[in-house]
Amino acid sequence: MSARRRGRGFTLIELIVFIVVISVGVVGLLSVLGVFVRQSADPLARKQALAIAEAVLEEIAQSGFGYCVATDPNYLSATGTADCTTVDAVGPEAGEVRPYDHVNDYVTAFGTATAFPVSGFPGAAIPGPAGYAASVTMTQTPLNGTLAADSILVSVTVAGGGETVVLDSWRLRHSPNVLP
Repeated sequence: MSARRRGRGFTLIELIVFIVVISVGVVGLLSVLGVFVRQSADPLARKQALAIAEAVLEEIAQSGFGYCVATDPNYLSATGTADCTTVDAVGPEAGEVRPYDHVNDYVTAFGTATAFPVSGFPGAAIPGPAGYAASVTMTQTPLNGTLAADSILVSVTVAGGGETVVLDSWRLRHSPNVLP
């Protein structure tokens, strides 16, 4: 009798338990996949904001950081503002267009965010999709315990597409400002 019973297959209860166990496993797997898909469904907006922020920060990093305006004859050799005919002030000089020749030309005042056009401006355009806005903030920071214009924290903020990206970089002034 036991040999005949083994050859008959599964009972209805065993089949129902098997279907329930498999269903619970599939539902659990699909719910985990759903969480991953929801959280990484559109990384494009974050990647675009990051690309814009990196481009802005790179443009600023390539500008000079001396004591004098770039047209000053002592621009490369000045070891302080006393060596300058014309000291470089915060904000761009009259008629100057991007890319600027000096780091602090990218802001209108230290510690205040300055809007940075993402596209459609004269000079060197940083192409960007519509709906993204960038701003630059520069803060003079203490160097060896004293507040000096020789070290600046540059913060670039880009918002758009539901994402906000902030990149920070330090600029330190070297004197004399020697060309590579």
